[in-house]
Amino acid sequence: MTSAAETAEPEAAPALVVRSRGPWAQAIRRFRRQRLGVVALVVLVLIFGAGALSSVIAPYGYNKISLEHFGTPQPPSFAGYHFFGTDDAGKDLLSQTLYGIRTSVKVALSVAGLAGLIGIVIGARRLLRQLDRQPARAAR
Repeated sequence: MTSAAETAEPEAAPALVVRSRGPWAQAIRRFRRQRLGVVALVVLVLIFGAGALSSVIAPYGYNKISLEHFGTPQPPSFAGYHFFGTDDAGKDLLSQTLYGIRTSVKVALSVAGLAGLIGIVIGARRLLRQLDRQPARAAR
């Protein structure tokens, strides 16, 4: 005779629960696989951060003139305080570059925001115009 344990059906393995990923999670996962894209993003964040913190990072003010270097541009140097050198007026080029990044980012974000706003307004007008025409088509 066979025992009850031998005739019983084997227990099924617990089913694996697979969670589907949302579209944003999939996009982030794909992006993280691209090393060059991640490096570019890090560089871009560093540039934006340098522009945002330019008043803290810059060793001199934007228009501060060094009279000792006035008239003769200095080459880049790690020995002094002018890492990018100076221009003919004696202004530090690193400070000017950092403040220039800040200005460029402000302009770029303003233009992108304005373009997005214009696109939303035009798209909403078009959508409303199409919705106004729909009942007229149904009445025919």
